[in-house]
Amino acid sequence: METLPLELLDQIITNVAIFDREDGLCNLRLVNKQFNNLTTPKTFASISLWLGSKSLRKLAELSKHRGIVQYVKAIRFSPLQFHTPHDARQSSSLKYHELEKQVERGEIEPSQLLQYVDDDTQHGRFLKAQELLYTSSAVNRVLKAAFQRLDMVRTIDIVLDCRITGSNELTTTFNMLDCNRYRWDQDNPLPFLFEALDALPSPLSTFRFRYDNDTTSNHQTKYLKRSRKKVAYEASYLGTRMLALYTKKIDWTRLEDLELHYSERAQHDYQNHEDGFDQYLAATADIFRKSSRLKSLRLQVPSNALASDLWNSHAFNRLMGEIPLSRLTSLALLDLSIWIVDLLTKLIKERTFTPRTIYLECFDEAAYWASFLEAQRRIQWNDLKSFRMCFFSGESWRCCYDVTSYVRMQTEENPLDPGINDDGDGIADS
Repeated sequence: METLPLELLDQIITNVAIFDREDGLCNLRLVNKQFNNLTTPKTFASISLWLGSKSLRKLAELSKHRGIVQYVKAIRFSPLQFHTPHDARQSSSLKYHELEKQVERGEIEPSQLLQYVDDDTQHGRFLKAQELLYTSSAVNRVLKAAFQRLDMVRTIDIVLDCRITGSNELTTTFNMLDCNRYRWDQDNPLPFLFEALDALPSPLSTFRFRYDNDTTSNHQTKYLKRSRKKVAYEASYLGTRMLALYTKKIDWTRLEDLELHYSERAQHDYQNHEDGFDQYLAATADIFRKSSRLKSLRLQVPSNALASDLWNSHAFNRLMGEIPLSRLTSLALLDLSIWIVDLLTKLIKERTFTPRTIYLECFDEAAYWASFLEAQRRIQWNDLKSFRMCFFSGESWRCCYDVTSYVRMQTEENPLDPGINDDGDGIADS
């Protein structure tokens, strides 16, 4: 093992980190002293957190270990919450009788009935412990004490529907975990995190408030199940309300990388949608005003389905007017519609904006944006390395185009021209 070149060992560790970060890296640390030394920085570069007792205890213990704290650069937070559905007692009884019938038919072993009873009892204990955490000062005290010791943390990554964080704790606690026993609650857990951010010794350089795009894994059994029903429709309103309440209390002066999502279902969510949309705009603008160092921005720009296109364009114009462009080199805008073309053109042509990468994600036909793209052509794109546009159709299919050569006037063929792309020359991403 000692004779292997460091480059090969580093590649092994990198591959494990990609495919099995949680357990794989921890197991590699146990191989020998060399692997321990090489793996530790990547193992603890980002720590996952949710408001479960084991997760909080792990955070507290790690924060006291100086040999580990020096490597912790990021905290990945999930608003996962264990809960009891309104019809829990009835569904529990129905589940038990259903299992009884399966035993009678010889489909399952009788021992599975006992396992269900054990899990149901454990559920009650787990839920009571969580309620005590939330109603006492324990969560605040643990988070603030731990954060005070994490002097290298510069990144907060809030994944609003993360299926990984907390999955090990729940799946090892319950052998038969009912997906109705947990949810991603943006109303209760987020204030605990935001309140504790003041305790971090250093201002944030990266802040992400987003939905999980990771739908693949070699270890699917480790992932909590998610469906559109799993994140309540009011979640976008609750999450942005929490964001709006706390943006004024956070130090954004050193922020360089910002990612903000409103809701992956914004166009379907009409209850509280208008208030949530307004608070999202207000929170985003407030962060912009305080982040003059911003270098990278990834922003979802959903339209308010209850308002007119005119109101939407004014709202977008106000928001884009707040973006600090002087240092911005990477811009990604999501959920764009054709009605913002003129405003977007004005933004991109700002003299102070010298991007290296631009990514635009649209919910229109590519042909609708052909004239917009033509208006972006100029020889002054000296620093531009990548300009990509993706167009969604439905929920799973998209067609992407690399338009860099066209806007830099290195080719005369407009990639979005219907005459050129009748056969679908875009890069299709599934």
